[in-house]
Order: sequence, then structure tokens, then C-alpha cells
Amino acid sequence: MKGKGLRTRMVLYTVFTTGFALLLAGLGLIFYDSIFLHEQAEKQMESESEVILRVCEPVVAARDSGKARDIVEAIGLDQHITAVAIYLPDGQMLASDGNVSTELTLPEWPVQEQLIRTRTGSFTEVFQPIVRDEQLDGWVYVKRDSSEILNHRMRYMGILSAILVLSLLLTLASSTWLQSGFVKPVQHLVNIANRVSLEKDYSLRATKMTEDELGQLTDAFNLMLEKVQRRDMDLQDSERRLYQAIDLVPHMMFAKDRSGRFILCNKAVANAYGTTIPKMLSSSHMAMHTGDEKEAIQMLEDDHQVMDAREPLLLEETWTGPGGALRILRTTKIPYTQSGTSEDAILGIAIDITKEKEAERELREAHNELQHVNDSLERRVEERTAEVVKYQQRLISQEKLAAIGQVSGSIAHELRNPLGAIKQSIFFLRRYLGKDELGKQHPKLDEHLHLMDEELSSADHVISSLLDMTRVRKMERSDIELGAMLKEVQSRCQIHAPLKFHIDLDPDPFTFLADPVQFKQVLVNLVQNSRDACPFDGLLQVKGRMDEGLSVCRIEVSDNGSGMNDDQLQSIFEPLYTTKAKGTGLGLSICRQIIEEHHEGKITVESEVDVGTRFIIELPLDKRSSLA
Repeated sequence: MKGKGLRTRMVLYTVFTTGFALLLAGLGLIFYDSIFLHEQAEKQMESESEVILRVCEPVVAARDSGKARDIVEAIGLDQHITAVAIYLPDGQMLASDGNVSTELTLPEWPVQEQLIRTRTGSFTEVFQPIVRDEQLDGWVYVKRDSSEILNHRMRYMGILSAILVLSLLLTLASSTWLQSGFVKPVQHLVNIANRVSLEKDYSLRATKMTEDELGQLTDAFNLMLEKVQRRDMDLQDSERRLYQAIDLVPHMMFAKDRSGRFILCNKAVANAYGTTIPKMLSSSHMAMHTGDEKEAIQMLEDDHQVMDAREPLLLEETWTGPGGALRILRTTKIPYTQSGTSEDAILGIAIDITKEKEAERELREAHNELQHVNDSLERRVEERTAEVVKYQQRLISQEKLAAIGQVSGSIAHELRNPLGAIKQSIFFLRRYLGKDELGKQHPKLDEHLHLMDEELSSADHVISSLLDMTRVRKMERSDIELGAMLKEVQSRCQIHAPLKFHIDLDPDPFTFLADPVQFKQVLVNLVQNSRDACPFDGLLQVKGRMDEGLSVCRIEVSDNGSGMNDDQLQSIFEPLYTTKAKGTGLGLSICRQIIEEHHEGKITVESEVDVGTRFIIELPLDKRSSLA
């Protein structure tokens, strides 16, 4: 009865229950009457069969077919008996009356019952055995019409149907009368409840129609509506205050369901999207997010992650607002279940940290710039400190050289004259000893004279170096072809096989501007030092490169000799410092003076013990220098 009204259902229920009760009662009476009639008919048949059996026993025993025929004809006068027959034990019919079927089958002997009954439609067939001396002597067959019982049953059914119809009509009339007093108030309550549900108007009230239980129900219903109305007003007031508080929050607050539909938002969210709160609540996240689609998809994935994991999520996300404005949001999302439903949703609050990030970026850039300035300042301080130290060292070196120059300048000429006289005397002694017998008697005298000559040459070299240091010579710069100068240096320094002397120039010819005399002196000094440091079959290499980017000419002199330690490297350019047994300690000092003071260049050294040493010369590249 789904979809039917209370009035209809009440009528149907009343009619159905009444009709069903009457029907059961009528069927019960009919069934009882049928059983009673059948029992009466069966008792009657048993009596008749017993009489027929007593009459037929002597006839069957005598096998008198004539008397048997008279008996069955007399029995057949009964209007309810349609067929009678007497059979012998072998199945032969002795006599019959009425419509006896030729296909009739006799029961098998012996039998459990003396009277065998079978029903076929409205007919009852009875077989009565004729027994004599406990032996079967024949059968009596009677077929009786039971239609009277069926007719009696049909009369009962007609009477019952009439009573049932009449009862149903009376029931329908009574239920219609009852519904006006019962269903009408209930229907009125239903109508008011439906209006309240549809219109959400809790001020509606039901009209009290009776003073009975339905009237009490109406009072209770109206009282419930009054309480709901007060609670609804309180709830609306609470929601209004809540939304006012949410709207006062400067950050974006929102709630979304699993499909991305906004179910809550404040003015900050609506303003960020450039719309109103009602439009936000009637739209989905994908529809409102007109910026980057990947951003919108990522936000929805984050929402689903929170819903599935049921755990809060704090993240930074980029959001492209209307007009393409890019914002950075610090968003917190927490899971919750919508009120009145079991659907998942998320609550979120997003704080615009774009300015904060921009300030952090500017602060970071300022810090980096400050760090750069600080590093630059420290580097400049270190460079200036190094320059001061270098200047101090150079000043000390110059003071040493000046002191040496003052001493050497005053004694150089004093020493050269006697040394020249001694050298001339040695020359004459060799000459005379070669002719005199004394030289033959003392052969070692020539060796001593040779040794004295070498020592005089060394002393002369020292005096020349001292004079070079004190001599103020005018610079005469000209184009130098490095390859040609190195060949002269190789010859002068007596570099021969197996010592390898390798020259690598780029470009070739390698031409630059310098004082030829002074620069040759530098090369001779460096090549001789490398020669002396190399093993017997070592490698001495000179490289020349032009670096136009740095505007410098770079010349390297390297060897694979014994090398120097850190302490030696610190003092290698100091005057009078030497690592050689017979060195003056002035060569490298003069080289640095020529390169750095006379040519405004730079000379440095790199060395490793048992690996080798490399001297690096960097000269300013004059515009007139040729790279051809």
C-alpha cells in the first residue's frame, strides 16, 4: 500500500480484516458441514452395503444369476445409486444394473478393510467382499452419486458470499464514518508537518479538532513546533554571530566537500575570487579557480589527502587569482564530517604570505648583498694587508739592497783593481810555469792556479751583481721575439742533451714589449736555476701565452727538479737568500726588481718537493705588442 493515504489504508485495512474474518468463518462452516455430510453418507453406504451383503451371500453361494439380477435391480431403484454389480472371485460378473464400466478392476484379495471406498469426482465407489469360511466368495460393487453434498456446499458458498458482501459494505460505511473523526485530524497534522518541512516555517500551528488522544497529539505537536522554532531562532542567531565573526577574520576561511563544492566561506575568500559569498556557495572549486588548472587540481588532491588520511595538513601553495595575480598561501586543512550527513569534507584557513615572502626575499637579497660587500671588504682588507706586507717586504728588500748597494758601491772599484792584478799575475804564472822546470816538478801548481782563477771569476760575478743592483739604468723598451731570445739563453746557459729544453709558444712568433737586456737577464737567471735543479736527463720547459681578456703576457719557466718546501718559498725572493751551495742569493731578487718595479708586472713561484718548480711572469700587454 505504498503511496496510498491514511484514509484509504484505514478503509482497506478494515475491509480486509473484516472480510478475511468472515471468509475464514464461512470456510470453516463449509468445511465442517462437508465433513459431516461425508461422514453421514459413508455411514449410510456402510449400512446399505451390509444389507446388500446379507442379501447377496446366498445368491452368490448358489451362483444364481436370476436372483442376483433381481437383487441388483431392486438396489438400483435408489436414485442416489447409479450402478450395482455382483462379481465372482474370478472377476466374472454375475449380475449388474446401471452404468457399470467394463474396465472396472476388482481389488486384490485379501484386503485390509471389509469396505473399500474410492472417490472419482462427485461419485463414490464401494467394493464389499463376500466371504465364506474366510474365503472370498465374490464381490459386491456399488457406485453412489455424491453430488448432493457438492450442491449443499455450493448453497453454503452462496449464502457465505452474500453475508461477506453485506459485511464489507457495512464495514466500508463504518470506516468512512470513523475516518472523519480519526483520519481527518491526523491528515491535518501531516499537512502542517509537510508545510513546515518544505517552507521551514516553524511558526505554523495545527488546529485542535478533538479532546481525545488526537487532541493531545495535536497539543504535543504544536509544543514541539514551538520548541523547534525557539531552537531555530537561537541557531540562526548563533550562525549569524558565527558568520559575522568569520567575516571579520582577515584570512581566507572555507569548507569544501569531496567534490570540491564550497559549503562555507567568508568575505576574504569571496573578495580573493572577486565574487560574492552566495555565488561561492553555489559553485565548485574548479569553476571558481580561473587561474592555473594544475594549481586547482593540486589543491583538490591535497583536499582528498586530508579526507582519506583523516589527518591535518599544513602546506605552502601558490594560487593565481583573478587577473593573474600570483599569491603564496600558508594553508591549514583539517578533516571533518558534515553535520547531519556522513560525507567527508575539509575545513581550511589560508593566510596570504606573499608580502612576507617578498620581504623575506628582499631581506635575503639584502643579506646576500651585505655578505657580498662584507666579503668584498674582507677581501680588499686582505689584499691591502697583503699589499702592505708585500710592500713592507719589498721595502725591507730595497733597504737591504740599498745597504748592499752603499757597501758594494764603495768597495766594488776597490776590489776590482786588486782582483784584476791577481788575475793578471795568475795568467803570467801559468805562462812561466809552462816554460820553467818548476812547473814540471810541481804539477799541482797549475790546478791551484786554475782554482784561483775560478774563484776570482766568481768574485767578479758577485761584484757585477752588486753593481747591477746599484746601477740606475734607463729603461729602453722594444719588441722582443721570445723564441729567438730563448735560443740565445739556451746557448749562454749551456743547456745540452740529455737535458731536454722544450719551448711552447702561443702564438708563434711570440712578441711583446720589454727591455731586452733586463728581460734576458731575468730569463738567464730563471733558466740557470731550473738547469741546476734538474736531474741529469731532466726536463726544462718554457711556455708563452697571450691573455687579451686580462691584458697580460704570461711566461712560465718550469722544471721537474728537486723542488722547494714552504719555508724556502717564503724567502726565495729575499736578497742574499739562496738554496745553492755557491749561490749569491741576489739573482731572484734582481729578477723581481726587474719584473715588478721596472716593468710593472708580477713574478710568482709554485713548487713541490721532488716534483718540480714553476716561475710565472705576468707583464702588462702593451697595445703595440704583436700577436703575429
